[in-house]
Amino acid sequence: MSKMEPTGLLFKHQGFLWNESWPARLPDKLQTFHAYCQAKRRSDQKYLLRRDFDPLDLPKLMANLQIVEEVEGQKDRQGRRQLRWRLMGTAFNPEFQRRAKGRSLEDVLAPGLYREVVAIYDRMRKDGQPHYLQASQQMTENNLYSYERIICPTLTEQGTLQFIGCWQWNRDFLAHD
Repeated sequence: MSKMEPTGLLFKHQGFLWNESWPARLPDKLQTFHAYCQAKRRSDQKYLLRRDFDPLDLPKLMANLQIVEEVEGQKDRQGRRQLRWRLMGTAFNPEFQRRAKGRSLEDVLAPGLYREVVAIYDRMRKDGQPHYLQASQQMTENNLYSYERIICPTLTEQGTLQFIGCWQWNRDFLAHD
């Protein structure tokens, strides 16, 4: 498994190209999601409280929402709290939904990719800030899937974190030479 190789703000990992720098202008769906999260977050709190985030307030984004949650009392192989996919909106790839929903990230993602993804969740856990990512992956010889997403950490009443994300996908066909 190849390790993620930094190339400025871009990272290459197993066919993915990642960019973690926030753009000057977010796509409309992500802008709406980010503005909602910022408006709901209390200035005296490190995290947005989960009880203050109601997905029903964002009906046009429901299909694009995902929730990853910490599983209390369960650890991954590195001793961190287990993370599992709780919810995936209908805009997510149906095959990925079937494979991932309700399962831990560690059980679904390749080990190298899992380590890098968990590092992002660890950063959000530490600083309480939303995280932006733009990524692309070549799925077949002739098509490229790219997406942008923002994940916002939220604190539950039980003291665990739920990471609520909004995703936007693009599918580009590569030209034949």
